[in-house]
Amino acid sequence: YHAISLSLLSDWFPAVLDEFVAGAAADVCTTLGVCSQAAVREVTCKECKDGVHELSKWLEMEDQVVQHVRFLQGGCAGDDECMGAVADWYPDMNKHTNQNFIVHQDDVLCADLCDAPTDAPTEAPSDAPTMQFGH
Repeated sequence: YHAISLSLLSDWFPAVLDEFVAGAAADVCTTLGVCSQAAVREVTCKECKDGVHELSKWLEMEDQVVQHVRFLQGGCAGDDECMGAVADWYPDMNKHTNQNFIVHQDDVLCADLCDAPTDAPTEAPSDAPTMQFGH
């Protein structure tokens, strides 16, 4: 369980964010209803924090979790044990990560807009197991 938790934090969740958020920014923006045809403008602290919360809810939606699991299983290279671990553990760990790390770090994530404290979360240990994800 501990190795799976470390893998989620060090490999799985960053890979999901890269693929489904950074890699699809326009779709995410439209899905969350924060994009408009209006001129580019500064985002307020409240908008940033609200966006973090909405993004977290979106990442927890069942259809998103199904896509995440499918994507992560692709990094298992056909290993049935790995694929089973992803299917068994990722949904709950995704929810836990969103609710306890993403949402509760909105001050850090939005610090540039809110002048909030910038205590960065600690990094995952470097000896955590890794999975490879390609684009």
